Formats: sequence, C-alpha cells, structure tokens
Amino acid sequence: MDLEIKNPAEIGLNEQALKNLDNAIQKRIDNGQTFGAAVIVARGGKIGYRKAFGTASGLRESSFEDLYLTMSCAKSFTSALALHFIDKGLLSLNTFVGDIIPNFSIFGKDKITLRHLLNHTAGVHASIAPPFPCSIADLIDFDKMVTAYSTQPLVYETGSRAAYTQIASHALVGKMIELTDPKQRKFKDIAREDLFEPLEMNDTSFGLSDPNNSRRVPVAYTEKMTTPSSAVTATMLDSFANGIVPGGGGFTTIDDLFKFADAMRQQGNTEKYRLISKSLFEYASQNSTGDMVNHAWDFAENEKRGVPFPANFHLIGGYARGKGHFLTPCGSTASEKAIAGMGGGSTAWMVDPERDLTVAFLSSGFIEGLDHLHRVAEINDLALSACE
Repeated sequence: MDLEIKNPAEIGLNEQALKNLDNAIQKRIDNGQTFGAAVIVARGGKIGYRKAFGTASGLRESSFEDLYLTMSCAKSFTSALALHFIDKGLLSLNTFVGDIIPNFSIFGKDKITLRHLLNHTAGVHASIAPPFPCSIADLIDFDKMVTAYSTQPLVYETGSRAAYTQIASHALVGKMIELTDPKQRKFKDIAREDLFEPLEMNDTSFGLSDPNNSRRVPVAYTEKMTTPSSAVTATMLDSFANGIVPGGGGFTTIDDLFKFADAMRQQGNTEKYRLISKSLFEYASQNSTGDMVNHAWDFAENEKRGVPFPANFHLIGGYARGKGHFLTPCGSTASEKAIAGMGGGSTAWMVDPERDLTVAFLSSGFIEGLDHLHRVAEINDLALSACE
C-alpha cells in the first residue's frame, strides 16, 4: 500500500485547517493531559497528513514505528474477522453462541446470537474486571476467560438494552471464530493470516511475540491524569502483551491502523483483498441498536451534563454516526454514514464515505472517562473541517 504523503491541497484537504488539528493535539500535550500521539488523515486513500507528536509515554520521542496497545479498536479487528467468517458461510449473525461454545447456554444465555455480541446487547459480563473467582492476571488467558464468561448468568435480558461490554463479548466472538475455523487455527493465527497480512498490517498482532519489544509504548498516565487506581489499570493493560484478548489486546502502528480504517472506507475491501462483501458491510455499518442508550456510561451522568449519548453501535466494533446531535466519536459534523471505532483512553479510527475521509489516531497517556470521547470527536471534527 502506498503511504506516500501527498500535498494536502492536491487531495482536497485545507492545509490551514490541518494546522488547527496540530494545535489541538499539541495543546493537550502542553497541558499535561497526554504524552504524545500519532495521526493520519487521508482522502480517497491518499494521505495528506501524517504526524507524530510528543513522546511515547515519556520514554522517547514519538515515532511512526511505535507499537501501541489498540485498546478497544481491537474489537473492530475481531468483528471484521467475524464478518469475514459469515461471508465464508462458517457463521451467521443469527448463530446462537451456545451452538458453538460448549456449556455456554446455561443461566438464560441460550438466546444470545453472534449479532448480540457484536452490538453489545447480549447481556453478558460487562466489566473489564473478570468474574469471580478469576483474577486480573487471568484476563490474558483466552480459554480460561471464555470458560468464565460462559458460566455467568445474564446481566440483563438479551436484546432488552445496550451496554458496552469491555472484554467478554469479543472474547466470545473470538472463540466462535476459532471453533468454526476449518483449519483449526488459533485465534491469533486466524487474525494474522485472514486479516493483518492480507491488509499489509505487518506490524499488528494480538499479543506480542516479544512483550519487551523496544518499540512498544507502555500504558501510562500523565501526572495530571493520575488516579488512585491508575497503576493497577496500567499494569493490567500492559499485561495484554503476554496473551490473547480479542476485545482489547491488539498491538498496532499508526500506519497499520490507517490501513485497516481505509479498508473500512472501501466497504471492507482493498484492491488486493476482499475481506467483507458489500452487502454484509452495508448492513453491518448501520446503527444496529436503534434508539437504545449506551448504559455503560450511566455512572458518568455528571460528566455528560445532560448531553445525550445513544449507543448507535454498528457491527464492526464501534459507532455509527446516524442522525441527530449527540456525543459521538465520529464527530458532530460527520455524514450520517460515517463510522468509527474507539479504544478507551487512547485510540480511534473514523471513516466518512460521503467525504471519502479516513482518520487514524493513536496516543500515549491514558485518559479515563468521557474525556477521550470528547477528544476523538474534536479530532474528527477538525479533520472534517479540512475537507474542501
């Protein structure tokens, strides 16, 4: 894939407007809200803006070679693989999870389908903290966590509400992919062979073969963003390098995240590889949760300050823009068919097909709560403002 940087004006991007994006990112670094970031903005698959800012968690100057934990952008990778398997006839959106994963259907979970997992309406274990008796250290044990989630009762009736599920849903999706693979490959190998290598995402993986890779950006909090639980959270997230976490454990570079996002701009395809069929992509990229609210943010009513936050989950591990004014990682000014993926505290991608725009964002310096969502919306709105 050609990653040559084009003159912004030649591809319909306003250079002065892009300087406003520079200023917004640098302001957060100067204010001590984050250490650094890497950003790509492209139109029609041609890059007009590719910059690295600040430092990699305070260790060194940020670089395009830096490997970032994807956080929940990994859900987009896993979801795209599930759609790929649907197109192969190995799964369907209506496949019951219990028909694939042994002993899953107990405690009222017999009605849960793959679609419920993909759009966070299944009612499975929602917290990032593992269910008892598992420990935080067990989160990187893929098989153990699937077993643990399978033995839990429903949190709410399947399909009755939407609540963003941090780890469990996509762990179960990953296991469904693994168990239906005709080649009987491990999930991380399926991801590499069916997704990362065909999209030329050569630096992306679930887990790291060398967790001490010098290019890895450790999860860290700036002094301004530190909370009493920050050290525990950072240690937990850093441990994802040592195992397989389909909902949050991918590692990637800014160039690789752009390659994935730009394939989504092309309805799940590239000139060389057909990842998702056009018909399935068109269905999967819509808002799949109607007017449901994302109840995962119920605790943050003070932060929302009355701003509505509908779920608007699509089936590719993220959010559909849709209609109306509300808090969305796509940005307020994105077109109705824009979609985005977002990883808590530090990562995001967005594509707006009407404007032929692709945005990829990775950062070091974990931000808790809704502030990262506001930041992503701001970045995408500034990128959108650069479109001539």
